[in-house]
Amino acid sequence: MGLIRIIVLFLGGAIALSDFITQKNAKAGEIVQKLIPFKTIIGFILAVWGIIDLVRFIFVTSGIFYFSVITGIIFIVAFVVELALGTILAMSFLKSRKELPAEKLEMIDSKLLPFQTPLGFVAIFLGLYLLIFTVILSPYWSY
Repeated sequence: MGLIRIIVLFLGGAIALSDFITQKNAKAGEIVQKLIPFKTIIGFILAVWGIIDLVRFIFVTSGIFYFSVITGIIFIVAFVVELALGTILAMSFLKSRKELPAEKLEMIDSKLLPFQTPLGFVAIFLGLYLLIFTVILSPYWSY
């Protein structure tokens, strides 16, 4: 389960950074543009995963702070990034739903959109950190 989370963080970060990546390297931008059709799906997965991880952290694995305070803080940051980035990526679908209040969604979108690129960088960093954490500590720690 942890590896799926890491993959989705990487994909969400890459999609959030698609404009930045395209500006820096057109070839890499073409590859990232192939992920754009899956933006909403990845956004929903990130948001739901963030909620599940937060609940699981509160009730099951909050003891990680005894192991490492920094890792515990990084886990909390990961939940926030998963929720925020997931909401940003799924916003186009949410806006298309008529039963949802359009003006509130526009307000949320206007507040979150400036953070898309920084959240993308943080998501990539968190994916790397959690990958290293999972590979090194998976035999010793079940999170």
